[in-house]
Amino acid sequence: MQTKIFWFIVGILLWSSFGALIAGWGAMIVSYTWVLSVAAYGAVIGAMSGFIITSLGLLISARVRSQDVILWVLLGSIVGATIGFISTIVFGGYPKRTQADLSFLTLAPTGLLIGAVVGIIVAVGIWKSRHT
Repeated sequence: MQTKIFWFIVGILLWSSFGALIAGWGAMIVSYTWVLSVAAYGAVIGAMSGFIITSLGLLISARVRSQDVILWVLLGSIVGATIGFISTIVFGGYPKRTQADLSFLTLAPTGLLIGAVVGIIVAVGIWKSRHT
């Protein structure tokens, strides 16, 4: 039980840091002047995302009766979200330094969400294939 609580806390802290980093980077892309306040909001949103994702990891670990899957869920979600965010930047051609950069505010969270979900699915699939 202590290991699950440890990974739960690590997941929230990891996603909080990741949220602040991604929000700050996104604010710089759209040339927003208050990058630090956006990073603070990103940390809060990241903490909430971390709570949801680590709760999902706890649910999956209870279902498969293994604590190791929590780490796979956390790493898969971070890697997937990073890939989703970077692919939004690369394929969207951001920053464009025009008003078209405002579309980034819609596309970036979508890329993060899709990337995190796909990352979790792939990570749990890899974990399951290694333990069968």
